[in-house]
Amino acid sequence: MEKMKADMLDALAGMILQYHSTNGKVYDYGMQAAANAIKILKFYGLVEDDKLVYDFNKGKLREILENKMKTIICDIDGTLVYHSDSTSDMILLSGTIDKLIEWQKLGYNLILTTGRRESMRKVTEEQLATVGITYDQLVMGLGPGGRYLINDRKTGGMITAVAINLKRDEGISKVEI
Repeated sequence: MEKMKADMLDALAGMILQYHSTNGKVYDYGMQAAANAIKILKFYGLVEDDKLVYDFNKGKLREILENKMKTIICDIDGTLVYHSDSTSDMILLSGTIDKLIEWQKLGYNLILTTGRRESMRKVTEEQLATVGITYDQLVMGLGPGGRYLINDRKTGGMITAVAINLKRDEGISKVEI
């Protein structure tokens, strides 16, 4: 039953986010489908009270689900694996895989970045696969300089960009997002 509930909530989140990502062009379809998903959850007893319906009708559920769908942009060398001047083998930093699995279960998107040249893409992808790091996108060739993330705020003023600077080779195990 928990799997069914999780699947339904994932579908519901997708419907709401589809509405959001198309600037309301599928408003009637997306919102009606989301309302139907809530009814199914209630019918099967997967939602015990009306809070989900109340939150949905007040627009709070959409906000909750959108806030859950975070994108993490993370450097590779010195952050996920030990920094090295050679590109021979990657050595995972402690807690890397556990943290990545945690974020994956939360539905976060993971974009990996690196200063490695684009010509090193195939080697880098193979190394990441060998150590068990999965990701959604890989951005190569950023170089060694500073990196700046510029983003707008949501209409309500919610801050949508945060930076976390770690000590080299400290790892991500203690990062809370």
